[in-house]
Amino acid sequence: MPAPIRKKPDVSTPSVEYSVMLPTWELLADTFAGSEAIRQNAAVYLPRHQSEPDLAYRERIENSMIYDFPRQTVAELTGRAFTRPPQWELKPESNWASFVPNVDQRGQDATNYTRAWFGKSLLLGVSWTYVEVNTDGPSWKLLDPRDVIFIATGEKGNIIEARFKREIVTINGFEELIGEEIVRITLDKVETWRMTGRKKEWVRHSTAKNTTGVVPLVRFVPEPGQGVIHCMPPLHDLAQLTLNHARRHSDLETILKVASFPILAMTTSDGSETSSFTVGPHALISLEIDGDAKYVEHSGAAIAVLQSSLKDLEERAASFGVRLLKRRRPSVETATAASISGQEASAPLQGHVIALQDALRQLVTMTAKLWPAGGEPPTVTLSVDFLPSEGTSQDLMALRQLGDISRFDLLAELKRRGVLSPQFNHELNEARLNDEAPFFATAKGHKHDAE
Repeated sequence: MPAPIRKKPDVSTPSVEYSVMLPTWELLADTFAGSEAIRQNAAVYLPRHQSEPDLAYRERIENSMIYDFPRQTVAELTGRAFTRPPQWELKPESNWASFVPNVDQRGQDATNYTRAWFGKSLLLGVSWTYVEVNTDGPSWKLLDPRDVIFIATGEKGNIIEARFKREIVTINGFEELIGEEIVRITLDKVETWRMTGRKKEWVRHSTAKNTTGVVPLVRFVPEPGQGVIHCMPPLHDLAQLTLNHARRHSDLETILKVASFPILAMTTSDGSETSSFTVGPHALISLEIDGDAKYVEHSGAAIAVLQSSLKDLEERAASFGVRLLKRRRPSVETATAASISGQEASAPLQGHVIALQDALRQLVTMTAKLWPAGGEPPTVTLSVDFLPSEGTSQDLMALRQLGDISRFDLLAELKRRGVLSPQFNHELNEARLNDEAPFFATAKGHKHDAE
């Protein structure tokens, strides 16, 4: 058998790290995208059973459904991490005041961009921000790791070459044409490559000098791996759980379709085959002497086991995000538990937020280097005070009754724990209380207005 023809390396050739990580990223992205993505890749995610008829397999794929566990988990954890928005301390008379409200030159402010960056990396394990500067100033471009096909680093760990794919849109009359190009950046030049010609070869489209001397990419990786592209996606196990749930759910639907219909079985006195007849609510079956007819139904035992297995998977997937909020034991020290500006990580999600703060500060430094006209860059601080409290609201009320905590601090703590709305305003509440009639406590502890 002849050896397969290997493609000649070109600008689109990915790194080894990228090739290793791509299947994991595709699984995470497809389980996040939902049922349609799984159906489109059914050969990978929903393989055909042995001896399964073509029609039955197509029906099973069409009826397959995937629960949105990854999407819910990313939304919940991102919301938790951004309970308090990033604090941007802008310097007076700095051009950054006009940049922070529009960091991508499309109307997205720095806080929403940071949320998107965090969510992308939480799902896929890593993502990049490309800093691009034009006549209108700088802009931040969020890059999916599946588009960053090559990264090379120098002896000091700095990026010396990067290649990434991006979408290009051109207008041809009334038609919008969507294509793709590869951007190659080194320390001395910036190139764009596009596929042209009948042979579909990548050809250099443009070349410009890189006057900055840096490759303006900044990485955010919650859990680093063994390289600049390699990572340990926090939600990889959740994606596997979700896929297993989809497969078992598909099997259950198929089994129910078959087992839900009882089969009429007949026994004749001489063991011969019965003649054809119609079974229905208005039909009468005439049996021979010593003949017998009965329905054969599925016992349901196997179905119950599969349903129980599905329920177990659902419970594990639904509570998956809790492990990122679980506090570590005080005796366990990790790299992410280091204090940054007085903040310490006692749970994995806090460590991820601290890593995001570090990446965000690198991004601001990189942008300031490429944009001297911006003036003195701002400082940014992210809060890690978002873990669920170990104590209860009743504990706080007990402290209040003992006089060990002020009313102001009690309300502030209840607001932090989510008992009170984030919009709760202490000063406004005090003013409204002063306008109300006085009240007193009854013997049973209930309060009511004085007459």
